Amino acid sequence: TMEDRQKRSLGAVVRTLREAAGISRQELVERTGPTANERVSLEMLAKIEQGKKAPSASTLRKLATGLGLEPTDLSSTAAWWEHK
Repeated sequence: TMEDRQKRSLGAVVRTLREAAGISRQELVERTGPTANERVSLEMLAKIEQGKKAPSASTLRKLATGLGLEPTDLSSTAAWWEHK
């Protein structure tokens, strides 16, 4: 389905950008917020990268921040991959 493709493409983009930055999942999690309660969980990040879970708008913003991007850049890159 379209939703499944969106989840997979967004997850692939997050994983690819994280790996290109040379950081682990744990490092990305730590960059998503100042305290543990405000961060994306490691489990959630893994599910997003595997295309099993779609991030909420808040989670997308946190991941983009952790990757040093604007949320719209992350979304548009995923949309582009989806149509490749």
